[in-house]
Amino acid sequence: MSIEQIFAGRTMDIAMQEDHEHHLKAVTVRIQETDVKVADFLATSLYTTRQDILSEIIHNGLKEALVGYCKASGFDEKKWLEIWQGFYINETGNPSKAIPSLEDEK
Repeated sequence: MSIEQIFAGRTMDIAMQEDHEHHLKAVTVRIQETDVKVADFLATSLYTTRQDILSEIIHNGLKEALVGYCKASGFDEKKWLEIWQGFYINETGNPSKAIPSLEDEK
């Protein structure tokens, strides 16, 4: 990989991060001290920040919570898609953010 490619990649990463952060909203969360220590450990180990670790966990955890809520509520597929797309419509084009199934995993 050339120096040019390395710095072009870094520049693209920065632009993507700035775009991602533009869509974030600040919230205050109170968590147990042990959870903070785990987040700090992960952040140090993965060369990132506590904020990034917790944001990713909360983002994906909320998605899982929504799936659990809809399953327990007995929503049909149409209602489920309506709810999911109401929140995550901008993410459906990304395969890593695909719409989860309400069917139980086997």
